[in-house]
Amino acid sequence: MAKKNVLGVMTPFKDSTGEIIRVHNYVKDSKGNCYVINSRHLAVPMGDDPNAAAYTLESLMQQGPVTIMSPEEVLAVNYVSGRPKAAKAAPAEKKAEKEPAASPVDMGIVLSSISEVDLVAELRRRGYCVTAVKPALIQL
Repeated sequence: MAKKNVLGVMTPFKDSTGEIIRVHNYVKDSKGNCYVINSRHLAVPMGDDPNAAAYTLESLMQQGPVTIMSPEEVLAVNYVSGRPKAAKAAPAEKKAEKEPAASPVDMGIVLSSISEVDLVAELRRRGYCVTAVKPALIQL
C-alpha cells in the first residue's frame, strides 16, 4: 500500500537556524526564491513557471543558506511569480506591530485573513479537489 503524504514528516535536514525542515514546509534560499518541500524531499519552486526545475533539498542547501518561512512570509508570497508581494506586505507588517504579541488567535480569524484564491491554491497544491459555493441571501 502506498505511504500517505503526511504533513509535517521530518526530513534529515535542518535550516540555517537549526530548525528541522519538514514535508510541506515553505523555505527560501539566500536569493529570496521560495520553495515548497514535497514528500520526496524535493524543493519545488513556487510560481507558475513550467520550466522551473525542482531541486533536491540537499543540493539546494549546498547552494547557500536555506531558512523556513514564517506564516506571515508565506502569505506575502505571490503564487504567480513565487516572489514576495512588495505592495501588500508593508501594510500588513505595520498592522502586526500595533497588535499585542501575546493575543490568543482563533482559527476563524486566521482563515479570514487568507484570501479565498490563496486558500484554494494551497489546498489544491496539497492534493485536494476543491469545489466551493458561497451562498448569498437575496431579499425581495
